[in-house]
Amino acid sequence: AVTDKNIPLITPVTEKITAVRHSNYSHIWVLTHEWNSNSFYAYLVTNTGLNLTPVISQVGSNHTGVAGNSVGQLKFSPRGNRLAIINRNINSVELFNFNNQTGEITFVGALGPLPINIYGLEFDPKGSRLYVTQYAGTASNSNIYQYNLDAGSINDINNSKTVVATTTDYHIGSLQLAPDGKIYLARRESNYLGVINNPSNLGTSCNYVNNGFYLNGKKSMFGLPSFIQSTFDILDIDDVRVDNQDGYSIYPSPNNGFFQIIGTDSENCLYKIQIFSINGVLLSEKDIEKGEYADFTYLSKGTYIARIWNNNKFVNKKLLII
Repeated sequence: AVTDKNIPLITPVTEKITAVRHSNYSHIWVLTHEWNSNSFYAYLVTNTGLNLTPVISQVGSNHTGVAGNSVGQLKFSPRGNRLAIINRNINSVELFNFNNQTGEITFVGALGPLPINIYGLEFDPKGSRLYVTQYAGTASNSNIYQYNLDAGSINDINNSKTVVATTTDYHIGSLQLAPDGKIYLARRESNYLGVINNPSNLGTSCNYVNNGFYLNGKKSMFGLPSFIQSTFDILDIDDVRVDNQDGYSIYPSPNNGFFQIIGTDSENCLYKIQIFSINGVLLSEKDIEKGEYADFTYLSKGTYIARIWNNNKFVNKKLLII
């Protein structure tokens, strides 16, 4: 039960806040940024409550200046290894690496400078593309930019910047990834949200549609709800191995849902096994000791992805049930 609430943690801060799962997939990191400072504050939420002692990382540029510089989004990638923040003081997006085990942040570099009035940020489900919104304010030519985070160095990433859409809106705001793998855009005073239908595709093949989602007569403003970003960590079949080159294998394979994990770990280790559909939907999970058989015989015949956890690390294996 909640025993205390409305407890001030830190002030002054920017409007920026985001969250992602800890590497143990149980706890949650909640992250914000101090105003007139270059300090990130990462708070850990566990099953016993909030740890009031944050992990503080003093990295990147100061967030300071006029009050309008405090706005804009802060986002984790769904995997929790990357982090991006709008910094309107320097009209840039700053990119960081995040250690989701310790809560520590390291600076990668700045993307920009960009035109004034940048606001929205979002990663694609794989964390390989970054989208940024910039509103015109007094004219109908607001822009959505895409960066290819797989391009190489920070200079290469900067040079990959592409305008994937120019809208007729005076004001566009937040971006938010959704469970359907699409990214939605808040368009101020519009009855529609914009939609990036294929956000992992490069350039305009990401397929942005301005009137992409009808709000049933309601109007959007600047914001969209914030989520725990790891909610959208979609399993990629390219990540899945069928051999034992990562140190683990499923025995026997194929099987009827009754199998062992064969690994090189110590005899008394504990595995967590999560079973996902081929589309990345979590179907079941359980803990087993090394040498013990996992029983998923209640699953239908087919192809699945088994995520095997040990010591806060995981591998993905293809599971064939016949």
